[in-house]
Amino acid sequence: MMMDRLTDEVRQESPWTMMFADDIVICSESREQVEENLERWRYALERRGMKVSHSKTEYMCVNERDPRGKVRLQGVEIMKVEDFKYLGSTVQSQGECGKEVKKRVQAGWNG
Repeated sequence: MMMDRLTDEVRQESPWTMMFADDIVICSESREQVEENLERWRYALERRGMKVSHSKTEYMCVNERDPRGKVRLQGVEIMKVEDFKYLGSTVQSQGECGKEVKKRVQAGWNG
């Protein structure tokens, strides 16, 4: 609720923006849009006394056309990942679900 109020002017509907507690997933159709959206979020949060952590910020590309491109926030290169966890589920860049299935099968055997 608090984050909703704090981010009204930059938040977009799902699937373009997904938020839970202090985790935010921003989806865009191009590297340029990712950088623009990151900058908008950074500005909106800093105006309210919060910061985007460069060390915790990551990006992932799906159907990437130019693998050499970089994403930057305030001139700092953001780490590129092939998968990330969001709300306990693993999201993979190529759309696979193998890691997630394996994790759930192991949980079933161990649970």
